[in-house]
Amino acid sequence: MKQKIVMSLAVMAAMVMAGCNDSIQQQSGPCHIKGTVPDRFNGQTVFLVPMEGPQSPEYVDTVVVADGHFEFEKDTVILARIMLGFRMQPVVVVTEPGVVEVTIDSISSVKGTPQNDSLQAWKVLTEQLMMTNTIAKQQLLECQQNDSVTAERIRKDAHEKFVDYKNKTRRLAENMKGTVLGEYLGSMYPKTYQRRGADGKLVTYDGDTNEPVKGQN
Repeated sequence: MKQKIVMSLAVMAAMVMAGCNDSIQQQSGPCHIKGTVPDRFNGQTVFLVPMEGPQSPEYVDTVVVADGHFEFEKDTVILARIMLGFRMQPVVVVTEPGVVEVTIDSISSVKGTPQNDSLQAWKVLTEQLMMTNTIAKQQLLECQQNDSVTAERIRKDAHEKFVDYKNKTRRLAENMKGTVLGEYLGSMYPKTYQRRGADGKLVTYDGDTNEPVKGQN
């Protein structure tokens, strides 16, 4: 059953990734977040916390869970975390106009608007990569001392999967350019980045090789 769930999530991710160019449509109006959580959280407080900027009480929205549900309404488009207790992972959400459906459980998800559908697709890709890395680490522990050839193959395969994930993240960021989500994803794996050298000058580096880019310094 778990394998079927993973496969269906992968199919959903591929469909959203393929169609996200056509999904970006600027809408107006408030964002209605409708959340569902297990009944054991009834009476507990849910927090909607901005990912960036001030996070003092006046910028954080709160609501109490009732009958396994909670709701927020926002009139500004930001990237935020929905937080519920210490045992549940925060759920990242974009507060864009429309109805955003959030499920918080052992497997959490967001959907309902273009940016949140694409965000969910990226989360699926991230979960797949994490699962791949976990399996690779276990395999390396079992074979690296006795089978260096297999160990090297496992490392190469894991690296190729990471490169594929990184490139898919970049493509999604480009497809969502001009949106809150596009800016967020674009900051993760930039094709180039800058840092100061020993002489204090800014040096441009390739985001993949980490080597200085000729002609851009």
